[in-house]
Amino acid sequence: MYMAWLFIIVTALTDVISSVFIKEWTIHGTLADLLIGIATLAVAAVSFAFSMKYFGLAVSNVLWNSISTLLLAIIAIVFFHEKLTAIQLVGILITMFGVALVGK
Repeated sequence: MYMAWLFIIVTALTDVISSVFIKEWTIHGTLADLLIGIATLAVAAVSFAFSMKYFGLAVSNVLWNSISTLLLAIIAIVFFHEKLTAIQLVGILITMFGVALVGK
């Protein structure tokens, strides 16, 4: 089961890294940011494929997206100074509760 979680975590982290670099590309237009974003997204795709050997499609996808959502929300607020509404924050918390249920 450790390998299953390893693949989910690698998928989520590389997805987050990809999203941050692509966001940077939208701000600065640096080609390197876009290429790093695309490359790390490819790593996320491969890791996601391996995670499905353990959790299956539905659970792997929910876990990956939920973890990525939480991490990206924190990054968006802290580093990009984006604002989230109270409803959006509640939605993220509900998602995290769902991860706790699905990941068991």
